[in-house]
Amino acid sequence: MSEGESEGRVLKVWGVVAAENATPAAAALEAALDDESAVVTQYEVEDEGPWAVEALVFGMEDVATALADIRARIADPDLADALTAEWLGEEDWVAKSLEGLKPVRAGRFIVHGSHDGPKLAPSRWRLEIDAGQAFGTGHHETTVGCLRAIEDLGRANRLPQTALDLGTGTGVLAAALVRLGVRSVIATDIDPIAVDVARDNLRGFGVGAQVRTITATGFDHPTLRTFRPGMIVANILARPLLALAQDMRRQIAPGGWLVLSGLRLADERRIRATYRARGFRLVRHYRMGAWVTLVFSAPHDGAPS
Repeated sequence: MSEGESEGRVLKVWGVVAAENATPAAAALEAALDDESAVVTQYEVEDEGPWAVEALVFGMEDVATALADIRARIADPDLADALTAEWLGEEDWVAKSLEGLKPVRAGRFIVHGSHDGPKLAPSRWRLEIDAGQAFGTGHHETTVGCLRAIEDLGRANRLPQTALDLGTGTGVLAAALVRLGVRSVIATDIDPIAVDVARDNLRGFGVGAQVRTITATGFDHPTLRTFRPGMIVANILARPLLALAQDMRRQIAPGGWLVLSGLRLADERRIRATYRARGFRLVRHYRMGAWVTLVFSAPHDGAPS
């Protein structure tokens, strides 16, 4: 297969596991594909029966070589042996793999696709997100953890007037912040496609006027140089969160709130230690499956010089 042909193909890597092993198997598969453009899902094969874990991988050139490489990255030999792979057709398989997901509740919020919209009662807490090109449909445990965290802060009347959604994806967290009363939000993403998706979604939510969307890597953007938000929500990954710890300290307003996610349970100790060393205090954690969301408060004395 030529390089041009492989770029347009999607490789499905999947395996069947016992129900109790589905979440750790999905986490292991996602970890193995951390450096790839992959979408990982898990679903029940039959009622009270086994589960399937599945990854859609892009840019692969050969099924056998890719499968052997992925198996070699997985420490669990039973999971590695259970995996198989095949090419899919030219459909939008990212959307197809997610379109059947059921609505997800996070506190008062309910995140759903358009196919479930007619079944749900009207509510200001509904957030309609369809599968597309940006990460963060709201169905992943990390996004749910962030929604729960910011709603709990809202219920306690601790939400600030300004916030930064770092790595916004679809914009769902920025929209939730506005729905909860935050007056002004900046939503950033390293991916310009995600920024375009988020901007369209935020307009659809009716909060476009309160959220400014920009393409930025970390805090490297002129708009952010003087922006000191009272809250930063960052649902990204452990590696960039570790690298951004000092910048977070400089950027956030004294006494502000930090909500960090995109973290596996194995990442929690390093993240806690790194941010504690920067003066942040852990307030709460939300653990769901193999994932965790952490809430920190910033010191009241401002960033160190």
